[in-house]
Amino acid sequence: MLTYWIALSQIHGVGPVNQKKLLKHFQHPEAIFHATKEALNESGINPTICKAVIEAQTSEHIKKAEKLYEQTLQKEINILTINAPLYPEVAKEYKEAPILLYYRGTLTNELPGIAIN
Repeated sequence: MLTYWIALSQIHGVGPVNQKKLLKHFQHPEAIFHATKEALNESGINPTICKAVIEAQTSEHIKKAEKLYEQTLQKEINILTINAPLYPEVAKEYKEAPILLYYRGTLTNELPGIAIN
């Protein structure tokens, strides 16, 4: 479900490096939002990031992500997760690469690159 991907990407103070660290440990964003404080600490994130994730484990945060997802659908904006086959391999090499790319149009494997506007 893309809602949890969006919710993870929207946690204040948790950037791409820590998002990927959490994803590596928990395998899926939804598991992050159901994780205990102890499990989050075991993922290797620092206490400040742990606190931010715990504070985001609310229905309000998920509802905001759902609303953003609905807006993307209405505006015909697509979302590409970092583990999707079409996510550019060269972008994955960067530690700061976002876990989500929002785009319009059609992506194919033959595209030489993408532009960010």
